[in-house]
Amino acid sequence: MWFPVYLLPLVSVNCANSLVLHGRRLAPRTGKGATFTATGSSNPWTNTTLTGTQDRYATNITVSGQNFLVAIDTGSSDLWISPKSHLTFTDSGINTSIIYATSAVNGTIGFASVQVGPYGFSPQAFLVSSPDQVGLGGILDENLDGLIGFGFDGTSESAITLALGNSDTTVGQPFLFNMFDSSPDQENFIAISLSRTDDLEGSADASFTINELDDTYAAVNTTPPIGITPPDGQRWMIPLDGITVNGNAVALTPSKVAQTPTGKMAVLLDTGTPTAGVPTELLNAIYGNIPRALYSASQKVWVVPCNTTAIVTLTFGGRPFPIHPLDLSTIQTIEGVTVCTNAIAVFESDTAFDALFGDTIMRNVYSVFNFGSAIAKSPTRGSAIQLLSQTNATTAIADVTNVRMATLAASPPEGIPDSFQPLSFIQPPAVNAVALANGSSDESEEGQLQKWAPIVIGLLGANLVILLVLVAIGVVMCVKRGGKSGARVNYTPVQFSESVPTAESCEEKRYSD
Repeated sequence: MWFPVYLLPLVSVNCANSLVLHGRRLAPRTGKGATFTATGSSNPWTNTTLTGTQDRYATNITVSGQNFLVAIDTGSSDLWISPKSHLTFTDSGINTSIIYATSAVNGTIGFASVQVGPYGFSPQAFLVSSPDQVGLGGILDENLDGLIGFGFDGTSESAITLALGNSDTTVGQPFLFNMFDSSPDQENFIAISLSRTDDLEGSADASFTINELDDTYAAVNTTPPIGITPPDGQRWMIPLDGITVNGNAVALTPSKVAQTPTGKMAVLLDTGTPTAGVPTELLNAIYGNIPRALYSASQKVWVVPCNTTAIVTLTFGGRPFPIHPLDLSTIQTIEGVTVCTNAIAVFESDTAFDALFGDTIMRNVYSVFNFGSAIAKSPTRGSAIQLLSQTNATTAIADVTNVRMATLAASPPEGIPDSFQPLSFIQPPAVNAVALANGSSDESEEGQLQKWAPIVIGLLGANLVILLVLVAIGVVMCVKRGGKSGARVNYTPVQFSESVPTAESCEEKRYSD
């Protein structure tokens, strides 16, 4: 069953008991079910001289018999409405605020019947807000009436549940968990795919399903589950085994998260985050391995060749997941020139998680978040994530030529803005040195020496025997050739028809009209 949805700056959903949403970009972020479709646009935000795009999906819902168009967000849990006309609901008399990253929505908690696709619940708790109480940008100015959260990190994330003081009951719980309760006989899971816009530069067609898989990605059933870390944690966090850039290993930052396997990083997967964030050292290691990428200290960004075909590959559960080259950089026009900068941002890790992978990374995989039981409403022991790669490294490289270069053709010439000067190269840290710092070896230096010493001594002995044999052969050959004479052979360098180009001339030229 299919339902229309409209994509604006934020996210998307799906329902059998299951709910399914397919959408096209408008914003940042198996059973039988209902499916939503969406169309989209983007709402830009500005950070100093750099710009980004925050994406949202939206869908029609019914509250007390009235239709509303609301954004959908997997990064939050609650529903709020800012009605343009009178709305009938039961007023709880309790005021609260739903806090987002840099803003908030204030209002009164109300109860009414709420219908989303084939799913309806009454009474459903939600926040009623007036326009002057809505501090979250990209909602009302996009002609949306509110936002419905489908975050799946537990009822503890719900401002409404906490304000009502009912965190241990179903009263006031988010719409998603009412859905879970309506199908107590099946395991709870969420499945998400973020595909791309026509220019491949952003998220487009999306599939977000609850308690069902999208048939397009049925192969995910054959992929091994990756247990969350730590095993008893309450976040959708899994161990990152390693990173390579064009096949070259990158040194991982030592983990600060307890119980993270030695030599790995604890990575939080979050579809509510438009980009991705890693520690400074890891960011420099990644971009420092991209050919001709340079660092701007004044802007604190990496300048990346817009036509880079570098392939960054992440390893989870021992399996490789390539990242599309177009996801490594963002095209911008600054000071009259086109410049591409790092799409992955700096995130200084703490004891909660080491890195944050949002849409920039999640576009490259189909993800299934399994709660591990039919009653769980947050990640618990036994929770796991399954990933199915959606990026083919070979075709991704071709996309750079076919798509990115077409985008550049309609843009100002590629160059370096004056405000980005001077540029410098940051040498990536040595992998072995960092691996030792990570304690990736379970053996001490002395233990390693004891382990390998007999082998090394044996090899040295074998080499000595071979050397003596070669010397003996050489002596015999000299004796045999002693009385013979012949023409002296002189070395003549090979002449090339063309001069050998210098390293500088081998560089690909920057694109310009």
